Amino acid sequence: MKKPMVIASYVILLGSIVYLMFELTRSPLYLPDIYAEPENPVSFQGSSIDIDTHVFQSENEETGVLESESESIYSFSLDLFYLLIILSMALFGLSFVKKRKDRS
Repeated sequence: MKKPMVIASYVILLGSIVYLMFELTRSPLYLPDIYAEPENPVSFQGSSIDIDTHVFQSENEETGVLESESESIYSFSLDLFYLLIILSMALFGLSFVKKRKDRS
């Protein structure tokens, strides 16, 4: 086992968690005073997290239903987070691979 690789994988893993927390807390969310919406405002699309604050809404002319506008949806990309997790797992796995000696 190669200790520097294990340490590097842990540092990258912790860095990915810090990155995710930074992305989620970077911009302030503006919520209405009374937020009594029964559905969950957070949605997960695989490569991003979206939070619909319902601040800017417009009524659909055909159905009469209130729909959120793009200004009220905060989107956070998870691509870099996934890349750092994969890199951390690869380094951790490589730390257990033994180097072969050449038989020349």
